[in-house]
Amino acid sequence: MGRIVRLFLCGGLASLGVACTLFIERVHVERADPAEAFTEQEQEKARAIVLEICRAERFSESTIANSPGNPYLTFVSLEGKGSEQDTVAVAGQITRTRREIIVTVGDDARAEPLPTTQKLVGDLRAALERAFPESRVTVTRDDQLRLFGP
Repeated sequence: MGRIVRLFLCGGLASLGVACTLFIERVHVERADPAEAFTEQEQEKARAIVLEICRAERFSESTIANSPGNPYLTFVSLEGKGSEQDTVAVAGQITRTRREIIVTVGDDARAEPLPTTQKLVGDLRAALERAFPESRVTVTRDDQLRLFGP
């Protein structure tokens, strides 16, 4: 019964225009051998790739905040402020076990990415595939429902 009420409330809020879906895509880089960890040098290589591609799109670095309980360590953070992608943020992270590198591209105002944002994700994926040919590189989409808009 509670599930039905929550679904009804969520649907009602969405129909009133106070809820929206926000775009999030993640580029995952995973070792072929799950027991093998990424090195500091490989983390720096991933950071350099993300910086180069994002700076070419007029993104600028932003402050990094890592909390002790988070299973991911952020090694680069950028924002598209002052560009067409002013609501887009990019974060490069590595799991604390160093088994996976994740680059997240999210838009705080749009459910569907701008063509330039979609190109950014494609460029990041292609560059990471070239840099880590022995690793599996995939892209996942995980849109988030946000109540009361961006």
